[in-house]
Amino acid sequence: MQLEALQKENDTLRTERSEAEASTGALLKTGNSEEDDSELVAQLKKKVEMLTQDVTSMEIVLEDAQAKARAKGVEVAELEIKLEELSTDNVANLLDQIVGMSLDDWEKDKLEYQKKIETLERKLEAATKGSGTVSETAKANELVIAELRGKELAKEAMISQLQQKIKTLETDAIKNGNFASKGEDTRHVDETAAFEREQQELKLTISSLKKELDTRPAYDDNELNELQNSLEMVETLHRDEMTNLQREFELTREKNAKMETELAALQQKLAEISVGAQDPANSQHSSIELPRTPFQVQEDGSLPIYKPAKEVDPSEGRDDWCGLCERDGHSSLNCPYENDMF
Repeated sequence: MQLEALQKENDTLRTERSEAEASTGALLKTGNSEEDDSELVAQLKKKVEMLTQDVTSMEIVLEDAQAKARAKGVEVAELEIKLEELSTDNVANLLDQIVGMSLDDWEKDKLEYQKKIETLERKLEAATKGSGTVSETAKANELVIAELRGKELAKEAMISQLQQKIKTLETDAIKNGNFASKGEDTRHVDETAAFEREQQELKLTISSLKKELDTRPAYDDNELNELQNSLEMVETLHRDEMTNLQREFELTREKNAKMETELAALQQKLAEISVGAQDPANSQHSSIELPRTPFQVQEDGSLPIYKPAKEVDPSEGRDDWCGLCERDGHSSLNCPYENDMF
């Protein structure tokens, strides 16, 4: 639209210049030397010069606008081609990625994590049962300790009985000794000797039992401490294992939930891409707008010379390009439009 307006304005200026030149020529042919005619001729010449300058400036602006329009047309065509290529490539790449990450693989990973969760649950259940086994072991240890203490009490009772028996034998020996000194009977002497031997044996037995009794409590206390330490260690290991299993179970469950969320997002994205893949470039073409540089009139009334912000080379990146008509497909030497343009 702006280019057409410039062309119309250029045609108007050309027409005005032609009319002014014709008027000047007519006045010159009349040969009138009056002062009014001279002033009119001077004004017309001045107007012709101004119109000539305006026409020249307008032609320059028009040529720049045409070159800019051609360059923008080429740029728009290139952008449309790139946009179509990018849209097609993006859709193809996304589809390839989604096909590569097959839903079957996601389902397999999901099944693997579900199996891992089930395994952890079984471990937790087994560990819970193991805590019952530890409690049973502790109870059995307590029964063993109670049995040992019962044996200790029985031995103490046996020692008391033996000591009582020793006292009885000593009393009998004294009585028998008195009787032997009076009667000097051989039978009583033999009985006294037998009592003495039995007394010695009983003393040895008592001494042995006392030694065993003295060493037994310390042994029982050490064994009890070892059992208690072992029980505490087993309980600590059990608690640590339960904590680790619970932590691993939570991490696995969170990872499974995250994978399900990613799978849902990919499925939604696949659906959106499938819908948008039918016409991927329509929405993009409508958003392309050409920048418009408004023309400003200078103070003296003439149009400025257009100076682009960045030099544009239309032949950049092209092997077969014509600099005369600025088109693809042939060189400047073989331009079919050369005679038409020049």
